[in-house]
Amino acid sequence: MKGIIRFSINNKFAIWIMTIIVTVGGLYAGLNMKQETIPNISVPILVVNTVFPGAAPEEVADKLTIPLEQRLKNMNGVTAFTSTSSENVSSIVVEYDYGKDMKEAESELKAVTDGFELPSGAQDTQISKISLNDFPIMSLSISSGSGMTLEEVTKLVEEDLKPSLEGIDGMGAVAISGQQVKEVQLTFNKDKMAELGLSEDTVKGIVQASAVKAPLGLFEMDKTEKAIVVDGNVTTLDQLKNIEIPAIPSGAGGTSQQGAAGGSG
Repeated sequence: MKGIIRFSINNKFAIWIMTIIVTVGGLYAGLNMKQETIPNISVPILVVNTVFPGAAPEEVADKLTIPLEQRLKNMNGVTAFTSTSSENVSSIVVEYDYGKDMKEAESELKAVTDGFELPSGAQDTQISKISLNDFPIMSLSISSGSGMTLEEVTKLVEEDLKPSLEGIDGMGAVAISGQQVKEVQLTFNKDKMAELGLSEDTVKGIVQASAVKAPLGLFEMDKTEKAIVVDGNVTTLDQLKNIEIPAIPSGAGGTSQQGAAGGSG
């Protein structure tokens, strides 16, 4: 310590030069240092999603979620996992140690899921990462200055602008908000429903079931295999009005009646 003090007293000019160099270097580094609001942090989490069309939550759990959990829990580096079995979808969140190489973890997880025999009708398992970088980097606002209606602007954005943006190299995802969304409300003819012995829940269930889209599998037709899909495809008000509501009126045989409910948009 005495040597440093003695050197500083005897070499004042050198100390001033060192002080100036350190100050200038600090200012330069501080002004040119790269900064990020959200730094690139790798989160050791992978998500395993499997779509099982037409399956109830109990069936999804028994045939997909639980068997996959049994395979995943013994994997190297896995610290915890949580699962959700909902209608048509099984989702498993797998957590790893922070020291785990996530590329290696993804390859191991893919090998395990590829070796799992999926139930008939289930789609291929998808593995995705959770990244803190998946945030919007740009927001665009679109308005009409030429007398276009909101419906016309919505159609322009959904059919022209969105596909063009999604085609840009490196684009992750494009989301739209604030567009026109059509909604239909059902009003019930209570006298007619009482005559036909129908309840509101019954009519709602039939309407919802009519719009369900579900694959039935592969069938041989004209010596070729074709995928058959049941698609309600209720997209217009006329199609909604033409949905048949089965009912058995009092004192009559089984018939198919319409008019118990009307749609208004």
